[in-house]
Amino acid sequence: MTFSFEKFLFFGSISSNSQLLFLKIYLDIPMHMKEKSYVMVKHDGIQRGLVGEITKRFEQSGLKLIGIKMFTPDRERAVKHYGKSDEWCQEKGEMMVKNIKDAGGEPEKDAIAYGRDIVEQVVNYITTGPVVAMVWEGHAAVEIVKKLVGGTQPTTSDVGTIRGDYTHDSYELANMQMRAVRNLIHCTGESDESEFEVNLWFDPSELVEYAHIAELMLYDVNLDGVFE
Repeated sequence: MTFSFEKFLFFGSISSNSQLLFLKIYLDIPMHMKEKSYVMVKHDGIQRGLVGEITKRFEQSGLKLIGIKMFTPDRERAVKHYGKSDEWCQEKGEMMVKNIKDAGGEPEKDAIAYGRDIVEQVVNYITTGPVVAMVWEGHAAVEIVKKLVGGTQPTTSDVGTIRGDYTHDSYELANMQMRAVRNLIHCTGESDESEFEVNLWFDPSELVEYAHIAELMLYDVNLDGVFE
C-alpha cells in the first residue's frame, strides 16, 4: 500500500519534531512487524452489545486498529471466506457421523454431505445480520488475536479469552439444532490466510496508515527514533 502523508495521523497538537519522529518510526518498522489479522464480530456479538468489550481486548494488547466498518456480509464473499476443501468436509462429517451413532441414531447422509452442511450453516448465519469487521496490525498479530479470542468452541475455550468469558455455546448443541455455533467472533487462523481475508472484506482505501505510540514503546529499543 502506497504511503499517503495526507492520511497519516499525528497525536493531537504535538510538536513538528515529534511528528517527524513518529513518521520516521512508522516508516522504519519492518514489514514483518506489521502483520495484519482480520477480525469479525458476528451477529451474536453485536446483539449482545459486546463490540466495545471485544475491541478493548485487542487495544489493550498493544495491537493497532487500522480498519473498521459495519455491514451485513453478502453471500458471495461469505462463501469465499468459509470455503472448505472436500478433505475438510469429509473429516468434519465423519466426526458428526460418529456423534450421531454414539447417541444411538442412524446417519441419513454421507460424511462429506454433513461436512458441507456445516459450511452452509456458517454461511447462512453470517449473512443473516450485521457484523463489525476490523483489521488489527502489529508483530505476531494473527497469533495474538487468536490467543485473545480463544478456541472455536466456547465451552472448552480458556477462561480469560473472549469466547471463554462471554458465551457458552457448544458444537453439541449447535449440531442438535442444525445451526452454526454462536461463538461471537471470527479471526484469521493462520498468517498465510491474512492477506486473503483482509483483501476480501476491505478495500485498500479503507485501511489507514498512521503511527501509534505503542509502536514507539515496542519497536524502538532506546526510545530515540533509531531502530538498532
